[in-house]
Amino acid sequence: MEARWTETTKRIVAVAGVLLGLLLLYLGRVVLPMVLIAAVIGYALYPAVSFFRRRLRFPQTLATVAVYLLLLLILASVPVLVGPFVVRQFQALDVNFLELAEQARQWVRETLQVWRAPTIAGAVIDLSSLVDPALDALGEQGTLPDILQAKNWLPWLVKKLPGFASTLSSAFIAFFLTMLYSFYMVKDAPQLGGRLDQMIPERYRDELHELRHRLTRIWSSFFRGQLLLCLVMALISFAVLMIIGIRAAIPLAILAGLMEVVPNLGPILALVPAVLVALIQGSTWIPLSNGWVALIVVGAYVLIQQVENNFLCPRIVGGSIELPPIVVLVGVVVGVTSAGLVGAYLSGPILASIKILGLYSYNKVLDRPPFPESLEEEQARKEAAQEARRRRPKQARTP
Repeated sequence: MEARWTETTKRIVAVAGVLLGLLLLYLGRVVLPMVLIAAVIGYALYPAVSFFRRRLRFPQTLATVAVYLLLLLILASVPVLVGPFVVRQFQALDVNFLELAEQARQWVRETLQVWRAPTIAGAVIDLSSLVDPALDALGEQGTLPDILQAKNWLPWLVKKLPGFASTLSSAFIAFFLTMLYSFYMVKDAPQLGGRLDQMIPERYRDELHELRHRLTRIWSSFFRGQLLLCLVMALISFAVLMIIGIRAAIPLAILAGLMEVVPNLGPILALVPAVLVALIQGSTWIPLSNGWVALIVVGAYVLIQQVENNFLCPRIVGGSIELPPIVVLVGVVVGVTSAGLVGAYLSGPILASIKILGLYSYNKVLDRPPFPESLEEEQARKEAAQEARRRRPKQARTP
């Protein structure tokens, strides 16, 4: 007869397991971001691997290798194919940054001169003691400010080059390790899923399968919706910028599409460079000053966001997140401070997943059905089926 653990022993082992898991997370905190990013990449690529495996009858390993080789080929070809075109678009701006800096400096000088002795309510207030140091720092008219002189920034640049090379090498290593982690996650996904199912007690499998289904639906809807939304917003932004006559419309539209991955804040960040380009060069055909063209760009972007929020998002992304905007915004800020742009991008589905797990745990603690809404849906289907059965004999008697 097998010796069974007592309840005290089970609790001790459970607590020890949790503490050991937290210790492992702490020790692996350096690679944890790479592992999370690798999991996201693997999750996004797994449908393609499934396509190769089911439709083309590839083994799991061969399908994974084929998908990752295609991904690397695409990543390597994008700069070669798109790079020259994007460079030409930026060259179309034809911006002299030194001249632009000088104009900005002159505008600041003139503004500060006005504020040396402003008149408020008929009284002249002397602010020269505050303004004059700023005017001295800007330098005389026709001379470059100190910050633009090579003797000031060239030594700083030389000192920073070794650190930049080290950062670039670290980024390459991190990219390689992330792709390697992701590859093995995708390759071993069926075996890992089977082992996890075997570890779950049979009486909990149904509800845990439902829990996994709900989490999978959130992430699948999020990735598919975000990809399509980024593409649609890039195309709409390109069309609007071309209609207004803004130069370098393609880079600005690509930026608008990419910034869609940052909830709420992304469109604002994409608006800034478009407004700057409009302020610098204006429109190619609208006979208005650059300031008015910039206002037109602001209005166009606001209109695009209204179309996105009220029409595109409900139909493309759907209700996969189902969180109040304030919660999503706070999650974006926390994500940026914790994991940078990736944290901001994944803040929405992570919060939605936490919501699903929290409601599941709350209902289990209170001995309630873990998914009450699913029971309501099932009850509604039963009532609809009963109503259909009641109506069927009446229709049969009708001549």
